Amino acid sequence: MSTVPTEPAPPGGPAAPAAASAVQVAEQKKKRATAIRVFVYVAVTHLWAALLIIMFAVGRH
Repeated sequence: MSTVPTEPAPPGGPAAPAAASAVQVAEQKKKRATAIRVFVYVAVTHLWAALLIIMFAVGRH
């Protein structure tokens, strides 16, 4: 039994749609992660600002 080397699929062949789909999924995950990170940063910044405002308000009295 002889082994015949297989050639890689040509560009635009059967492997191309799967690779494109994987890239799209990775990009969507990256966008979602960025959106979550921005939301967390904004929420934490607002909480920190509220704490400072409360500290100054209590200290003034």
